[in-house]
Amino acid sequence: MKKNMRRFWRAVFTAGTVLMLSLVFTSANASNSEDMTEEVRAFAHVYRISEDEIISEGVRVGGVDIGGLTLMEAVDALIAGQQEMLSRTVSLSLEGSEVSYTMEQLGLGFINPSEEVVRAAGLGKRGSLVERYKANRDIAYHGYDMPMSRVIDRNRIKEVVASFAKEANQAPLEATVKRVNDRFQVTHEQTGIAVDEAAALEQVLVAMETWDGTSALRMEVPAMITEPKYTYEALAAISDCLGAFKTICGDLDTNRGVNVMIGAEKLDGIVILPGESFSVHSVLAPFNEANGYVPAVQYKDGRYDDSLGGGVCSLSTTLYNAVLHAELQVEKRWNHSMIVSYTDWGFDSTINDWGDRDLVFTNNYDTPIYIEAYTIYGKPDSWLYFNIYGKETRDMANRKLKFYNNILECVYPTDEERTYVIDESLAPGEQVWDQGDYPYAVVEAYKEVWVGGVLESKELLHTDTYVKSAGIIRHNPASPEEEPEPEPERPTEAPTEAPTEAPTEAPTEAPAEAPTGAADSSSSQSGTSGT
Repeated sequence: MKKNMRRFWRAVFTAGTVLMLSLVFTSANASNSEDMTEEVRAFAHVYRISEDEIISEGVRVGGVDIGGLTLMEAVDALIAGQQEMLSRTVSLSLEGSEVSYTMEQLGLGFINPSEEVVRAAGLGKRGSLVERYKANRDIAYHGYDMPMSRVIDRNRIKEVVASFAKEANQAPLEATVKRVNDRFQVTHEQTGIAVDEAAALEQVLVAMETWDGTSALRMEVPAMITEPKYTYEALAAISDCLGAFKTICGDLDTNRGVNVMIGAEKLDGIVILPGESFSVHSVLAPFNEANGYVPAVQYKDGRYDDSLGGGVCSLSTTLYNAVLHAELQVEKRWNHSMIVSYTDWGFDSTINDWGDRDLVFTNNYDTPIYIEAYTIYGKPDSWLYFNIYGKETRDMANRKLKFYNNILECVYPTDEERTYVIDESLAPGEQVWDQGDYPYAVVEAYKEVWVGGVLESKELLHTDTYVKSAGIIRHNPASPEEEPEPEPERPTEAPTEAPTEAPTEAPTEAPAEAPTGAADSSSSQSGTSGT
């Protein structure tokens, strides 16, 4: 009874040890010589098989012949066989592009066949004479091939396929349009090709799962035709000027002029497809030296300030007015914190560094539109032009647009609100305005549509509020014997009558106030989105 109990507990211990070793040593990681060697020795101890045991002829593990080898020689043979399998290549090709990867690069691994090797060493050598005879005869006639379980890393294959796609994909060639010498030049498009990564991943997985372990694999990966975004047919429809506007942009030889020219170059040639929205900030920003901008005057907290990109708001303002005339759908627009001189009050548009103040509009036509932007040099002032082209669908022979403002409030700063700074470098009694007066103003902007001379519609576009900012004056107080200087004339005045249409000719003289129209970073401005 005691003897049987000892045998029972010995069997339980042996079974438990084998199970523990299986859990510890049969990991899903790629095997190495040290791991397999230690595992085989542990299992050989459990199965009471000598490390020098000769394995019967005809025994194979995962296709590797280990017959006639000792247990430890079989380990070396299996390790060599695994390394050979890992070095086999898988070639992926697409339209002439081919890249080869090893099975190891694709994440092939093995569950170490340590227990199988030990069991193979005992084949035909355990049991009764009849059992051993039968086992050896079966091996001699039919061989005995034990499996070597392979592990496939799906994530690694996914990475390899993505890497191959990045190299092999051929982007479509886009059609292009450019206005040169008052004519549009349009080029043709070509389709591209791209790897179907999801299908390619499954293709490689199946090929590796059914692989015979010896041959190299080569496969043409599944792909998709990629269509260009811009086509000749669509771009060739651009022919008519839908809206245009121009503003004075000051001296192009100044830093402000440099910023205006840089911004015009960035906006010139932009194509917006039907239904697409366009952000001016997304093209002009960031306002830094790396993007070509230089310091120039801008509005900030109700005062002038030098900042990189100063002056770009004249681009946003001029484009905004062209957009109104083209009757595109305005999604977002902000007025400046203070009035500007280069367009009617209520028809300016500002952007800032962060993009929360931006000009955004949508192409609501059925065909693409094209933005043309350029400057014309002049002294003392140059001009900034924006033209928006597309395919005209409106009856502009009988349809007229009128844009005008209505000034609800206008309060200029008083002399007591101005800042006077003593500057003894000036002549006695001399005064210099460093910043002009800017009024508090509330302004409505309107659009009217006239058809055949009859008013068809009147629309309030938005109501803008501009903050008041008093002038800053440097002066040298006159001596007591001299008569005081008269109060200087304000450099800005509210317009007596707002223009009804975009200007067609340059004004005879420059605006009277100090430079304006830089990128507005004021935190106190107010405004409403366009409609």
